[in-house]
Amino acid sequence: MDKKDSNRGAQAVVAALIVIIVGLCFLLWQDYGRIRASQTRSAERIQFSQLLRHKTLTAADVSSIQPWMTFDYVSFAFKVPAAALKESLSLVSPQYPYISIVRYSKTAKLDEVAFTAQVESAVRAYLVGIATSTNP
Repeated sequence: MDKKDSNRGAQAVVAALIVIIVGLCFLLWQDYGRIRASQTRSAERIQFSQLLRHKTLTAADVSSIQPWMTFDYVSFAFKVPAAALKESLSLVSPQYPYISIVRYSKTAKLDEVAFTAQVESAVRAYLVGIATSTNP
């Protein structure tokens, strides 16, 4: 084995190590993104639960509805019957009301932002309808 073959072997090992290091950096970056997203969602949930604890949510609060919320959660938070939400949004899912807004929108191939706005509108319409029917 001459010196040229030895250099090629060392170069191959160094190249393999560089590829491994780059791959590990990529995986770590992806995990960092997932962790940050999870922390953001947790902070949003905590903020919403604190809002829910301190006051009764009204039609003015529907903009606080987030895609991570399940329909059951929205129903509970705004005191809107799950059946009323299902009917007004024409939802068809065996997982309803325990499916999140974002998961439903992905499953139904709907735009997440637009669908969340539809949920907000449905909740607002229900709350306004209840308010006007109780205050003649």
